Amino acid sequence: MELRLTREQADVLEHVVERYVDVIRTAVRFSTSRRVQPDLEREQLVLEEILRALRRARGIHA
Repeated sequence: MELRLTREQADVLEHVVERYVDVIRTAVRFSTSRRVQPDLEREQLVLEEILRALRRARGIHA
């Protein structure tokens, strides 16, 4: 899927995804439910891939 964003939209989206990844990491760290944790870890991996793709598209290597 291709998504076209303005620079400002890309900046905001990157910021939102970064914050959400932080929230998911914290939730995974403190989750005691074995049923919930795999779902959170999967979401974290997907969000991290989205973040990498955003940065690649913008020429940021982080």
